[in-house]
Amino acid sequence: MIAPLLVEFLRRYPAVAVDLLLIDRAVDMVEEDIHLAVRIGRLRDSQLVARKLTDLQMIVCASPDYLARRGEPRTPDDLAEHDCLVFSDSPGSAEWRFADDSKTGRKFRISGRLWMNSLEALVSAAREGAGIVRAPSWQVQSDLTNGRLQRLLIDHEPAPTPLHLMLQPSRLASPKIRAFVDYLVEQWGKIDAVRASSVHR
Repeated sequence: MIAPLLVEFLRRYPAVAVDLLLIDRAVDMVEEDIHLAVRIGRLRDSQLVARKLTDLQMIVCASPDYLARRGEPRTPDDLAEHDCLVFSDSPGSAEWRFADDSKTGRKFRISGRLWMNSLEALVSAAREGAGIVRAPSWQVQSDLTNGRLQRLLIDHEPAPTPLHLMLQPSRLASPKIRAFVDYLVEQWGKIDAVRASSVHR
């Protein structure tokens, strides 16, 4: 979601350069000289400054073709009888969290048939009928709108996961950092407004 926003930022601030690193690991911002990081999930206690951008909803979905062949799961327990597509760096067992009566929800063990470390590739496989995928709603919004994927287990979806911008306190004085933070907050507000007006359950 960030990459498409950079074009307008660079247009607004022609004297600023951006170096975007797409890394699926927690970075040491001081050691690796990272000015800003985007973190998904609950934050650990640290000396970093956090600014919340939005909440991300993780959803489960599959193609109409797959569901016609295999049927639709009605509860998270039913996933044990389905082909699940799992985001991970290494195969094995995975856990997907779903809502229950507790605040944190309940984890269900998933035995996937296809493992990838690329969400884009997993969603593409789901689109082609390979199985059931779990992804952030923004990743599959156009597929849901166009009917290429169907949203599943809506009543069991977990609470949204927060998305934060993280930065070192020493960077707060930088005009270019402040401009970039304010720009992302502004743009994410517009994205959330559009998303809220087009949600169909």
